[in-house]
Amino acid sequence: MANGKLFLGACFDPSCMWIDVCAARAAGRGQRLKLTQAQHVRLGLDDELKELLHNAAQTPRHVAGSLARLDIECGRALGSALLGLAKDEPIAAAGITGAIVGDGGEPLELGSPASASALSGVRVAGRFVEADLAAGGIGGPVRAWPNWLMLRDRRLSRVGIDIGAITELTFVPSAALPVDVVAMHTGPGLGVLDGLARRLHNVPSDADGRLAARGAICQPLLNELLANPYFLKTGPKLTTAAYWGDTYVERVLLIGNRHGCDRGDIMATAGELVARTIANAVGRLTERPHQVVLWGEGAMNIHLASRIRALLSPSSTITSEKFGVGMLACRAYALCALAAARIQLVPIYCPHATGAASPIILGDLCEPLPHDDK
Repeated sequence: MANGKLFLGACFDPSCMWIDVCAARAAGRGQRLKLTQAQHVRLGLDDELKELLHNAAQTPRHVAGSLARLDIECGRALGSALLGLAKDEPIAAAGITGAIVGDGGEPLELGSPASASALSGVRVAGRFVEADLAAGGIGGPVRAWPNWLMLRDRRLSRVGIDIGAITELTFVPSAALPVDVVAMHTGPGLGVLDGLARRLHNVPSDADGRLAARGAICQPLLNELLANPYFLKTGPKLTTAAYWGDTYVERVLLIGNRHGCDRGDIMATAGELVARTIANAVGRLTERPHQVVLWGEGAMNIHLASRIRALLSPSSTITSEKFGVGMLACRAYALCALAAARIQLVPIYCPHATGAASPIILGDLCEPLPHDDK
């Protein structure tokens, strides 16, 4: 594997606060593709771009000019992130996903592959969301196929839980093919917990879960929150961080105050909501998985991870590090695999993840300008 081709992956996090970049070496082709993580870095976005993306989540879709310019700016931010890992040796290709904005419904991705390629000088594969929509899917989760590559096993069934601002589930039965993979967004993740931490405790986040652990679960509040129609929908389904953002946090506070919950109880109940919606989604799968694999920022939240572990027992719970992939690197790592699949012209088809009607070569490929023409 040391002699494998080097691929890059770069992605905005769901809350549009930073960009993750990963380098991975790849050997093999198609379903025999194997990757090894080489490097991962996380880069914060500048305040101006964060504000523009926040505003875009509230912007009507018909404001095409503003969104087109923001698409280019997000592409440049991704290209700049790639540039930091593209200096030492040739890069076969990079896969990117842009910022997803909107408060639900069909996803809108901002992050021009052409801009990223022009700035980084790297061949860039992107627009995976649009490609899935063109194939009759709902636009994701586009990481279902690379997650299958990581989690597949002849004997064991596994469910991967990516807990960021929102939570994404990928279920890989034992001896599964890509067509057997189930993936969906289960609902909120740390986004609602961070929002409540800011409002109730004037701190940016409850990173280790201490604030939630101090309180008691308010069952009437939890029952009302679990009645959200999104949790009753079957997959394929997607959501966005904005859907569970400031407006949702206000609703949680309103209901909590109506039930007489103090701030510790509200934090504890919101944490339980995240854990319970994950457990409920796993419980609706066709079989109980042998292993639960956690990654993302939420995997490092001690209280939340312990609640997930308890609710999903007797399945064993591990992290992505058991597969040689850092818990914060998994999203960008998956894009290395999508980039490799794109240049190898590998058709991807995960109908129980995205709802796509047929296999498709996923994503657009943008070639950089020749060096002399730059």
